[in-house]
Amino acid sequence: ASGIITQVLVEETQFVNSGDLMIRLDEHQAYAALGRARGRLGEEVRRIAALFMTRKQLAEKLTSRTARLDLARHDMDRYLAALPSGAISKQIVQNTADKVLALEAEVRETQAELDTLDAQIGGTTVMAHPAVDLAKHQLIEAHLEYARQQIRAPVSGYVAKRRGQVGDR
Repeated sequence: ASGIITQVLVEETQFVNSGDLMIRLDEHQAYAALGRARGRLGEEVRRIAALFMTRKQLAEKLTSRTARLDLARHDMDRYLAALPSGAISKQIVQNTADKVLALEAEVRETQAELDTLDAQIGGTTVMAHPAVDLAKHQLIEAHLEYARQQIRAPVSGYVAKRRGQVGDR
């Protein structure tokens, strides 16, 4: 760890136990970095969760549009069967054909949007998504840096030579 010493808690010849706090470094920057990392993780989780919800909405929209397209095609088949007998006008057949084309375009558009989202979420879960995983590891790294601002005794024993003074880097 690096930083400015703000507190020295041991003196030469003092006995310390393993894990005792010996020196505190200025922890303000590490604390701020830890807060930023927490915020980034929260943002990423929300962003990826929103992608999953958008994907669910698009899947429902695709189902709805496909059903409307199937209905329009079914109507078109009935109208074409009734056209030769004159029971249906050519205008109705043309309108239905235009409706089928428009619905096919909507289905293709929705499928493309769904494919785009699938590429972004790639068969993962929210917590296993690479962006969330990266933010998790950045939070762990920031937490470790914050924890390192407190220098603890690695083993039990006597302090032989204390070199650090308040204000030293």
